[in-house]
Amino acid sequence: MSEINIILGTPQHSEGIVSLFKNNYKDPEYHYVELIDIDKNKKFVEENKVWVAIHNDKVVGHAAAYYAPFKNAVRVKLAHLLVDEPYRRGGVNYPGYSIGEKLEAERNKFYEDLQNKIDNKPLLVYASCVPGRSVELKKNIGFKALGIRTSYSPTGESRIIMGKIYNCSQLKRRLEMPTDKTKKFLKFISEKLNAEFVFEDSCNNTSQSKYQFAPISVPFRISAESHASGLNIDETINMILQSGMQYKSFYIEPSCANFKEVDAKLNEKGFVPVVYFPFYNNGLDVIEYQHKTSCTGCVFSVL
Repeated sequence: MSEINIILGTPQHSEGIVSLFKNNYKDPEYHYVELIDIDKNKKFVEENKVWVAIHNDKVVGHAAAYYAPFKNAVRVKLAHLLVDEPYRRGGVNYPGYSIGEKLEAERNKFYEDLQNKIDNKPLLVYASCVPGRSVELKKNIGFKALGIRTSYSPTGESRIIMGKIYNCSQLKRRLEMPTDKTKKFLKFISEKLNAEFVFEDSCNNTSQSKYQFAPISVPFRISAESHASGLNIDETINMILQSGMQYKSFYIEPSCANFKEVDAKLNEKGFVPVVYFPFYNNGLDVIEYQHKTSCTGCVFSVL
């Protein structure tokens, strides 16, 4: 049985990576363009961390980490773990040998080592997980549930966001008083993350009053985030609601001075908090609000 090697990917592997994803998904195109276009994949490999499993010069497995270093924090998103179907556990090749576990182990070593190389900055590592085994595996290595996105996949499946924080023993945040629905969500987060939220009448930080649409590489999602030269919140909400996109969301920094006003406006328009990202934007926390009609409180019972 010839050896399988797990190595760091380079742009030279892009053709094999694209073939791997195209061959293992029934749809003619994978919905992340950086995994189905060779030129885009070369740029993706150059800008992020990618591990590939190689067997007889063929790419048979893949795992990636979006690495985003900031001045005050570091963010790592784990994504795109895929093993060629014949090479999965129980497949025709390498039965009983988990290439996925080997890829995951290399990726885990990367961020475990990273925490000691970033001058004690907070490090957020998170992943968008399929409910079930993927979530359990993350729980086993200390990840906590940060929330759940409903109807997030092309076929309408939900994704549970699992995260782990390094270089921070406890979160303590002072926020303007939000709506009852958001307070319920923050209570869930406080229990998961050993966090304390103190609600006050006002906040000394800057306001978030303008928004722009975030770049997203899939055609059925639209998200807005704070930006000084963007549109006001009402214009942004209207454009999102009229977009016809399956998944609609806002990214809000809860430390902003007008959090109470923004939270109330989003709730009024059908946006509810679904994910809490500590240290997401250069050290500042972010809440993702998704547009939907059901109450968030009912979905967290699965976590």
